[in-house]
Amino acid sequence: VRGAVLMPESRMLAESSAFEESVLGERAVLGTRAVLPPGIRVWPEKRVPDGMKLERNLVWGEVKREQFQGDELCLERLEDCPGAIRAYVRAGGPRSVLLSCERAAMAEVWLQAVRAALMSCGVQVVLCGGGLLPQTRFTQRAVGAQGGCFVSPGRLRFLDEDGIELGQGVRRAIEGYLQRDGAAQLPRRVCRRAVSIHGANLYYLGIYRELRLEREKQVAVCASDEGLLELAESACRQCGCLTRAEWEEELMDLGPDETGVWLSEDGASCRLAGAEGGLSEAEQELILDW
Repeated sequence: VRGAVLMPESRMLAESSAFEESVLGERAVLGTRAVLPPGIRVWPEKRVPDGMKLERNLVWGEVKREQFQGDELCLERLEDCPGAIRAYVRAGGPRSVLLSCERAAMAEVWLQAVRAALMSCGVQVVLCGGGLLPQTRFTQRAVGAQGGCFVSPGRLRFLDEDGIELGQGVRRAIEGYLQRDGAAQLPRRVCRRAVSIHGANLYYLGIYRELRLEREKQVAVCASDEGLLELAESACRQCGCLTRAEWEEELMDLGPDETGVWLSEDGASCRLAGAEGGLSEAEQELILDW
């Protein structure tokens, strides 16, 4: 304890620390190895989790840890981005990162926060704008970036050098840094200007120019997102298909020689059918494997 105020019946557990002008309220608990930085205050009867460095006053509710839910790191506030990015750079060590986001104005706001944090860590940022997760994976591998980050409001999806989600060990390391010292500054490095990739859609679709079919196929594509629908329609036409694009499920009545493609909202999966009906689950998995 250094220059801190401890109110009656408050408790500091083993190896915890409280610094100048911080306050631990009545019956509040500072967990094992937890840290109360200068000027931070904990209201009565609150508990700071073990190993956490509290970055703001704890007044209402419980402390929400920044942690992975599925493949995404969930953040409560925009201001949490710098600490999350520093933890990612510490744990993964990428020197270059491809950065992309959902097609939404608020996602672009979060992307700018992530971009600034990466640049402050000395990471070379490559921007490919708003898009889709599969497109981000492909572009990252194509440009040789050592890492990737797909940004949604309040959620960051980190990718390794192969465009695949981070392994469990790296995720645990990121969560550990966030709990202990997520806001700690990394050593000073050279700040590199971000590089933008123009015409990413054309680049992404270039591979299909070599996949001309032996005979023309008829395809109907359905997607709820305008950008995704345009991308899919362009891909099918470059393959040599007669293509119609539909917004609504009701318009997807298939003709006798027509193949139907229903794309998921994020463009990461699809459902296929012909005029006689949809594929079985086993057939669908076989198609995806091919």
